[in-house]
Amino acid sequence: MADDDYARKAFDDIPTVDDIFNSTAATTTTTTTTQEEESAETEKKSVVSTEKDEDLSVKSSDSPKNEKKHDEKDEDFRVKSLDSPKSEKKKDEDQGSLRVSITDTEKNGDGVNAFISYTVKTKAVNDSIWGDREMTAIRRYRDFSWLHSGLKAEFKTVIIPPLPEKSITNRFSPEFIEYRRYELEKFLRRVIKHPKLVDSVYTKTFLESSRELNRTEIKSEAEQKAVPKKKGFFSSLTDKVTTMTSAAPVEIDEWFTDTKEYLKGLETQLHTLHTKTTIMTKKRRDFAQIWEDLSLAAVEYSKSEADKDSNLNKLFSKFTEVTHQLSNLNMETVDNEIIHFEFSIKDYTRITTAVKDLLTNRDSTLLKCQIAEKNYEQKKQKSDKNTSTSKANAFQTEVTEAEKQRDTAKQSLEDASKECKEEIETFMKTKNKDITNALRELVQTNMNHELRVLDLWKELLRMIEESSS
Repeated sequence: MADDDYARKAFDDIPTVDDIFNSTAATTTTTTTTQEEESAETEKKSVVSTEKDEDLSVKSSDSPKNEKKHDEKDEDFRVKSLDSPKSEKKKDEDQGSLRVSITDTEKNGDGVNAFISYTVKTKAVNDSIWGDREMTAIRRYRDFSWLHSGLKAEFKTVIIPPLPEKSITNRFSPEFIEYRRYELEKFLRRVIKHPKLVDSVYTKTFLESSRELNRTEIKSEAEQKAVPKKKGFFSSLTDKVTTMTSAAPVEIDEWFTDTKEYLKGLETQLHTLHTKTTIMTKKRRDFAQIWEDLSLAAVEYSKSEADKDSNLNKLFSKFTEVTHQLSNLNMETVDNEIIHFEFSIKDYTRITTAVKDLLTNRDSTLLKCQIAEKNYEQKKQKSDKNTSTSKANAFQTEVTEAEKQRDTAKQSLEDASKECKEEIETFMKTKNKDITNALRELVQTNMNHELRVLDLWKELLRMIEESSS
């Protein structure tokens, strides 16, 4: 039976407290039979729960260096590992003929010069661009930043995948290193999945070079391969736009007006949702510690009854076990909530900002177009006033050139608008799928948690009723 079907059936079949009382009040034979049946059912649930845990629970890290004990004082990044068999399978399906992964991390240097390096492995299998080969490169965060900046400068009508944020504190903790490794790998997977970004000279240089390169060396190699662009009218327009920092284009497409308003609200709401989710996971961590504290108190009470009341000693010994398991279950659940939901919402907050950057680029193109239109009108008015002068031909030549520049600017705006719309439509579809999946994971995680908690309480309640009969 599938996990979802099992969870739904399990909730429908949950017995009431009265049902349990009636069951335990039956004859000894009936009780024994019931216990055996419930034991078999519990074992069945345990198998299903275990299978689900393999998908939902936190796995061990890729790197032995990251397989360290969690520091409970780290409130920002409580991450043991972010990869599971299910996520690994999904990554392979998403990447197709070109696959990239960050397989290892290593701390280099000491003090203020310390940094983390990442082993980036790329495998191409009959890929149209990369052919058949495997590549390995050692990179640090600033190299990823260089790649991001290069792509952002080269592609003005593409949503550039965002990088994980920098951190001043805890940047060498195992939890943060694993979090950043996972997010940087996600960044690279998105880059190679985009048909334009994967073919960029920046991407090729980043992935192909086997030697360790500093920022300047990587940039030099990329610039040597890049095709230089000719300067012309748009270079002068760029200078004009730069000096007109307070100027803003007049939007002529209602679709973009509506999209900008939507993204503004989306960014705010995602940020709020992430903030509240962080509060929720922090409280669950606190609640897990409360269960553990209660477990410690219960074990001491159980010991105090060892010689005087064997029944209470036995019951509170079981209660100690249950509360300890509840603490562990809460910690497992909060890990899954962080990985599958909290990080997903945080990720889309960053992506939404990247989409807004795309629209800013289009605004720049729109402004250039409107400047070109205004330049043409000024030239034409000047020419019309001097039709009978000796400079009439020169004025008309300027008008003809300005008209060509205007038409070119209009075509650039049309192309940019079309490409931006395609990118944003793809973003909307992907967002719907990803956030729906994140919500599904959150629901499944909590349903699985509640079912396992219910089994623990039922087992303890059965002991209590048996001791009273």
